[in-house]
Formats: sequence, C-alpha cells, structure tokens
Amino acid sequence: MNFIPAECPNCGGKLQVPDNVEKVSCMYCKSDIILKTDHPDQSRLNVLLELLETEMRVGNFEDAYPRCNRVLELAPGNVSAWLYKGHCKLALLANYDDVNEVIGYYKHALDLAEDKAQFVESIFENWVRNNQDCVRRYNETFLQSASRLNRVGHGFSEATFRESMAGMVADSEALMPRLLAGIEVSNFLSREATEIPYFSAMPVFKKQIFVGKIKLAKRIASIAEMNLAEYSYDVGNRTAYFRCSAEERAYYLHHLRFANMLLRNVPRKRKKSAFAHVENTSFLSSIPIQWWALGFVFLFSVLVICVILNN
Repeated sequence: MNFIPAECPNCGGKLQVPDNVEKVSCMYCKSDIILKTDHPDQSRLNVLLELLETEMRVGNFEDAYPRCNRVLELAPGNVSAWLYKGHCKLALLANYDDVNEVIGYYKHALDLAEDKAQFVESIFENWVRNNQDCVRRYNETFLQSASRLNRVGHGFSEATFRESMAGMVADSEALMPRLLAGIEVSNFLSREATEIPYFSAMPVFKKQIFVGKIKLAKRIASIAEMNLAEYSYDVGNRTAYFRCSAEERAYYLHHLRFANMLLRNVPRKRKKSAFAHVENTSFLSSIPIQWWALGFVFLFSVLVICVILNN
C-alpha cells in the first residue's frame, strides 16, 4: 500500500493517506474527507459529454454523431446522448429510409426522460433549425440553378446547360430526404404533443408545427415539379433535351403527389366579396324592423279601405 500526502480542507492539517481509498477521517478535526469521487469511466464520460455539448452547440454534427455512440457505450441510458444522436442523424440524413432511425432515437430518449416536455421542446427547436437550414440551402442552390436554366438561351453552351441540370438534380437529391424527414418528425411531434398536457393545451405550438410542415411540402412540390419538367436547348441545327430517367420520374411523381396531398388539406381562407361593404351598409338593410312592420300595416289598411270603397 502506498501513501500520498494530503491536506485537510477544514483545519489544514497535514495527512498521509492510502492511495486506494476514496474517503478518510482527519486525525486532527475528525471531519470526513472525500478523496476520490469519480470512477475512471465516469471521468471519461464527463469529458465526452462536454465535448459533445460543444460540438452540438457549433453544429459539428459529423464529429458529434460518433461521439454520441461512445457516450452510449459508457452510459446506455444517457437521455441527452440519444437526443443528440437523433439531431445529428437528421442533420446528416442522406437517405429517406434512415428517417426511422431518427424517430427511433427520439422515442428512446423520451422513454428514458423523466421530463418529457423539456425534450419534446428540444426536438421541436432542432426541427425548426433543420427546416431553416433546408430553406436556406433551397434558396442558395436550387433556386440559383433554376434561374440559371431560365437563361440558357443567352450565350450558354450545351455543356453549361447540362452542367446546370446535373447540379440541380444533385442538389435536389441531397435536399429531398431532409425535407421528407422533416415531415415525418413533424408528425412525430404532433403525436407526442397530444400526450403531454403542457403542449396539448397550446394551440400555438400545434400551429407552428402545421405551418412548418406546409412550408416543407411546398418545397418538396417545387423540387419535384422542377425535376419533372423537360428542358430543351437549341444547339445549332439540333435541339438538346434533358429528361429524367424512368426511375427518377417515378420518384419525383410519388413525392409530388405526396406534397400535393398535404397541401390540399390546408384550410383556405374565403375571400370577401368586393361588394360586401355595400350590402352591409345599404339603405334598406339599415331600416329598423319596427318601421318595416308599420309600413306593412299601413299598406294593408290602405288596401282594405280601397276594397270597401269599391264595393
């Protein structure tokens, strides 16, 4: 057994304590002194969690995702790690089939959580950030490609035309899974929110989910319509065409129908008639009912008198 020098934090007495104990009693003031609180695995877990928090805060999802796995190896019941794993998977999603993994991670986190409302709110906030990032990428890449294609007749070569089309298709293939996953996460949030009184009593929360879902559906429809369109470019005496393959056409048609189905369920506001103010403020509608009754009695009396005089 080895002894290490130590100092009592209460009385300042010099001590010699064994290196294999976690708690000793001071020989001077008789107070208990805790020498070691963390297990080696616990110390490593704390370091990993600190790094994970930093990576999630700066949006470094590529490094945060494998770190979530390392945290879960040490603590399989860590709720934050399951939650962050879902966030990372959603941000890095490249295949729509993997969206079930995202939902599975979120479900596991909520099953382990004591305060579900807090974690549902965290999922909602991350969902909003994911939607905003998708919209930004849509505006920066997809719309730029579309506007470039609209100007192909102004001095662009066939190579530039085909490069623009290939870029647009690549952008849409990368963005479509995240948009579709956003729809699935919104459905998951709607289901979970109904089971938590804190959110089920908040119509604003449900409205935000619904509005965000419709925004995603509109962009899905826009991307599908753009990819289904047939573009042509005149090259000398011939015309070059760019068409989707049969598989791509079936893929975009399926998602276009899906988006249109969502958009058809949006309640439309009824437009007011341009003459509504005229109808409501007309002279006849402003006459009180009592005057109408008095006028009817007067006309009936005149009619009876005329009948009597004629006889």
